[in-house]
Amino acid sequence: MTQKSNEERAQELAHEVFSKCFLVMLAHVQRRIAKDPSYEEPRFLKAFLVAFEGINRPGMKDGEHFIGLSASEDPVESYAVVLRKRGSSIEIVELRDMARDKVVGQREIMRLMQLSILLDNIPTNSLKWTRALEILNSSVPGVQFVKFPNNQWKKYRAKLIQEIWSGKFVQISPTGDEVKRLRQAKSFSEVPQQLRTLTGVIYAQEKNPKGRTTSITTPGSTVDKYRIFEMAKDVIYGQGAEYMKPMEPPEA
Repeated sequence: MTQKSNEERAQELAHEVFSKCFLVMLAHVQRRIAKDPSYEEPRFLKAFLVAFEGINRPGMKDGEHFIGLSASEDPVESYAVVLRKRGSSIEIVELRDMARDKVVGQREIMRLMQLSILLDNIPTNSLKWTRALEILNSSVPGVQFVKFPNNQWKKYRAKLIQEIWSGKFVQISPTGDEVKRLRQAKSFSEVPQQLRTLTGVIYAQEKNPKGRTTSITTPGSTVDKYRIFEMAKDVIYGQGAEYMKPMEPPEA
């Protein structure tokens, strides 16, 4: 008997961990539907279920593919799952977030499942930022999420203007309209979005100079659950993931 290589054993283990996570996710969805028939499963999972139903249709041959699609307008989400039939088993070829045009790996899918279940089990649609930060920091390893202190916005406005004049943010003109609006703002919510983000960058660098930190500059005191999910996706596999180390899978 040919002995399996370390790579083959690692792939088998990864597949086993993914299968367990997927079954946990399905069981969670079934419980939710049993309690509330109007409950809708997450869009990325819906795409999987459509693909699984299609690949298991009579007549599907070995090596053939099936694509499952799922989309919504509010919030804007769109996923495509490609499965391939391989004998008696099924291979996941690709999960793509169509809205971000990003391929999502199995480790990242498991993170989405974990976070989706965690948010689903919270009965309210919105959370205070203290709780939202706890969830993000426990679900997205490798980066620290912090909330910009809105009551200190004037202090950081002065720092931002100084940084702009020093040439640190070359994309911002010191005499441009955005900086004029920044100077005239009477509250943090009146600061242009791009400059709020840059204010958060300065705060994050002070908070954690050597680490990977994401500063959230939303003016409000609460956040909708879907926004938490979107922020996590940006860091797990979206634009922010380009600056992160590859993620380890969650514990099975």
